Amino acid sequence: MIHPYFSTIALLSLSTICLLFLTQPVRTSAQNKKLTPEELIARHLDSIGTAEARSKTSNRVAGGETKFISRLGGSAIVDGQAMMVSSGAKLRFGIKLPLSDYTGEDMAFDGERAATGLLPQGRRSPLSAFFSSQNLPLREGLIGGTLSTAWPLLRLDQAQPKLDYRGLKKVDGRQLHEVGYRPRKGSGDLKVSLFFDPETFRHVRTRYSFEIGAAIGTRENSN
Repeated sequence: MIHPYFSTIALLSLSTICLLFLTQPVRTSAQNKKLTPEELIARHLDSIGTAEARSKTSNRVAGGETKFISRLGGSAIVDGQAMMVSSGAKLRFGIKLPLSDYTGEDMAFDGERAATGLLPQGRRSPLSAFFSSQNLPLREGLIGGTLSTAWPLLRLDQAQPKLDYRGLKKVDGRQLHEVGYRPRKGSGDLKVSLFFDPETFRHVRTRYSFEIGAAIGTRENSN
């Protein structure tokens, strides 16, 4: 039986899982291959499973350990638990931490609306506030990658994203295929890049880029 807290949630030890994929060796045989987005995505889907196996999966639950690492105002590393529940395009992700001021996260997309939870103090964490204002990752099913049935590359006919293959790029010393991702409708200020292993074609990383312009005309003592 799923714990009541996790039965309705889903989101974040995913970075740990992605790092596990990054530890796999990258061979040079595929590094000079120019691919179309369609070819790359087809190989990526094959890395998940056969078309028959993928079509039989409509619900998924994933859970495990996660780490909260703080580098602001000192440093801290805290172990916690995470779980993600997904069904089709719907997903919910949560993390639970043994901290009084930061108990974890609760984020979801119900197929129409994206929402993020509040901390016990009635405020949002910086992560919750960011995904509340920039909810594209929740709406598009990008959070969690292939651990979720909402992963848009598993639902191309429904999601219909705009994909831009950008070739092999070096990320943390590793060569990875980069694909720019934009939603079918609108793009907003959040830029999304997906990265894939050049040998296995597994998704190993998602990068979000968001720029905030400097305030203009702010005086020194203005509030």
